[in-house]
Order: sequence, then structure tokens, then C-alpha cells
Amino acid sequence: MITLSVTSPSTKFTGLLAVGASVPIGQSGVVTIRGRNDLLTDQKLGISWVIKDPDGIVVEEYSRWETWATAPGDEQPFIGGRFDLDKAGTYTLEVDLLMNLDNPVVVDSYKGDLCTTTTEVPPEYVLIQETI
Repeated sequence: MITLSVTSPSTKFTGLLAVGASVPIGQSGVVTIRGRNDLLTDQKLGISWVIKDPDGIVVEEYSRWETWATAPGDEQPFIGGRFDLDKAGTYTLEVDLLMNLDNPVVVDSYKGDLCTTTTEVPPEYVLIQETI
């Protein structure tokens, strides 16, 4: 499962959004991906991802192997660093979930849209206006 956590500097809204969600420009995001061990034996899970902004510039590269093996049916969360969503357009994500540290095998992958930033304010955000 892939989620994008977005923090709004103006409203302090913090929420989880699905891949492909529309996000107001100027937010910051954190990607969380949960890898599940679908095998019958304990497995060490690893992950690698690259996030690019609408201009194709890399805004985050992340890779990690878990310290301990994941039991059958259990999930391992991988949480990246915070990055800014400061350009209008579509941010993309390319990710590989791996098993077997000694001889890595890609067991799942995703390549596509992460989110689209817009200048419109969606209903879940509260626009703050003050008269001075």
C-alpha cells in the first residue's frame, strides 16, 4: 500500500492521501509504503524509490532494507523523508519492493503518478482569511 502524507503550512492539516490525489501547491509530503511478506517463511524486505517533480527533477531518493525479517503475512512500513510539493503539475513515483538481501528479487513495483498539485483548494482544506 502506498500513501502520501501531506502537511499544510497554512492550516496544519495532516492527512493521508491515496496515490494520484490532488494536492494544493505549497504543501510538503512524506511517502509511506507498506510491504507485505506473502511467503510461508520469514523474509527480509527492502525497498527503493525515486520521486520526481513535474519537471522530472528528483526530489527524493530512498532505499532501505529492514533490520529484522518480516513474518509470513506481516507488513513492514517504509517511511521516506519530507519533500516540498512546490511546483504545479504531476509528481511521479517509481518504486521496487525487494526480498532476499543476498540476491535481491523485485517482488512488487509501481511506476506512475504520485500526486498532482493544483492551485485550487479542495474541500478538506480550510481557507483562512483575515481582514486586516
